Amino acid sequence: MYLMLSTRPDIAFAVNQISQFCENPQQAHWNAVRRIFSYLKGTRSHGLRYGPSITSPTGYSDYDYAGDADTRKSTSGFIFTLNGGTIAWSSRRQQCVSTSTTEAEYVAASEATKESVWLRRLLMEIVPERKQPLPLMCDNISAIELTRSPKFHQRTKHIDVRFHFVRAQQEAKEIDVKYICTANQLADPFTKPLSNPRFSLMREAIGIVPVPNI
Repeated sequence: MYLMLSTRPDIAFAVNQISQFCENPQQAHWNAVRRIFSYLKGTRSHGLRYGPSITSPTGYSDYDYAGDADTRKSTSGFIFTLNGGTIAWSSRRQQCVSTSTTEAEYVAASEATKESVWLRRLLMEIVPERKQPLPLMCDNISAIELTRSPKFHQRTKHIDVRFHFVRAQQEAKEIDVKYICTANQLADPFTKPLSNPRFSLMREAIGIVPVPNI
């Protein structure tokens, strides 16, 4: 947990899954923990690296629809990058059962929006002249349309009011929700297990690479 919160966002999804069984762990869960430690041992030279070039912060929000086989709840994941490295991330099972991929993405975007509002205001204290909305990248067009207008009201009126926070922040220009194709969605490894080639590609994309010893 300490490593996941500090410098290793690449194990966020795995730690999130294992943490759900802390009260009554079984042998299968311990085997999974050992695999996490084995992975960390094999990548102990890896860490977060930030590039010399200055870039604007960007958020990525993703979901895994009904991925939990026991509860049929979806998993939300988000990541925020700055200067080529990751500065904030999360992998968390949603509290509600989403009835569509649009709703699952909308809930995930709402959770990411809370982080983006805090991050944007923090950066404005450091750089007061920076006032543009913080980009939040999603790969579900229907969810993006829902943040911009309530035209899907008949199909989404059951969604809890608290999740419409993302729409309010879009209107207030705190964030700017944009589309990104799934292949370039950096939050993908925070919502589901990936194949080794895809996982390695995403790990490097979020700034986790071998770093020289200091």
